[in-house]
Amino acid sequence: MNTGDTTSSIVVDTSGSFFATVSLGGIFDTLPAVVVTVYPNPMANIAIIEGDTAICQGDTTVLEANYNAAFTYQWLLNGNPIAGATGQTLSVLSGGDYAVKITNATNCFKISDTTTIAILPPPNTQIYVLGSTVFCQGDSVVFSVNATSGNLYQWFLNGNVIAGANQPDLVAKVAGTYTVQ
Repeated sequence: MNTGDTTSSIVVDTSGSFFATVSLGGIFDTLPAVVVTVYPNPMANIAIIEGDTAICQGDTTVLEANYNAAFTYQWLLNGNPIAGATGQTLSVLSGGDYAVKITNATNCFKISDTTTIAILPPPNTQIYVLGSTVFCQGDSVVFSVNATSGNLYQWFLNGNVIAGANQPDLVAKVAGTYTVQ
């Protein structure tokens, strides 16, 4: 293959048969051809097949790399290999930057773009008591949690759902153990 280069060395990045013609004092000599084979790198892509990029503590996101039976996989967290994470899918429980290194049958590899998983902090569920928890029949006490836009609330009495009790405040009129989710 004639590249048109006139230097003593070249860098090639495509397959082909390369030769050089050398001239010394007007005498030309063609050196034997060198066959170069350049194997392609595999594609390396990540898809989220379950969950999201922002999850609550204890939840899971499942990442999946593109599949080929001839590929081997190594998942990375913040650029470092995750021990034992060599399958096509990865269940993610912690935050960080995830990528996958895919190696094909010719030992060429590609590292995917990163997918960042964030762990959302749990909401503040401290219950504030507005009044006394000891009161006479017919009276009540108010329980309250910090109201945050976007949060959903469910109050429980003795571990059972209180129907319709889905606001940050609850007026309690009966004895028992109150909790909120």
